[in-house]
Amino acid sequence: MNEPGNDSFQIQSLYSKYCFALDGNNPELLIECFGPDGVFQVAERQFQGVEQLSMVARSGDNRPRHHYANLWIKSIQGDQAQASAYFFLVNLADGAICGYGHYDDDMVRGADGQWRFQHRRVTFLWQSEAYKARTTSITKK
Repeated sequence: MNEPGNDSFQIQSLYSKYCFALDGNNPELLIECFGPDGVFQVAERQFQGVEQLSMVARSGDNRPRHHYANLWIKSIQGDQAQASAYFFLVNLADGAICGYGHYDDDMVRGADGQWRFQHRRVTFLWQSEAYKARTTSITKK
């Protein structure tokens, strides 16, 4: 599965898998998106490794939103890649945008050939008050 040109497709699939995992409240699928010592960072708060990532993944039960993201793969150098994506989140109850921002990511290809996030930085440029309260409650120190 490591054929030339396939890396971009696999990285795009990783971004889609992440969105489906979060939106579908699937913590196991979300954990699969990160390397064993992967970092998920929201503002200054970082969660590293399977145990901390599991806590964040499981704290978001009943997330009432859907992700939309556009991806820019900046570089792929061997088993390392960098990419960014703009995102916006739609509240499923009323269709209103509840947040938007960007992801800045470092990814690594594992021994199994799969791309995973090594360090995912989430920057919110805007959130509704309700969504901001929810995000803060999940990612607070």
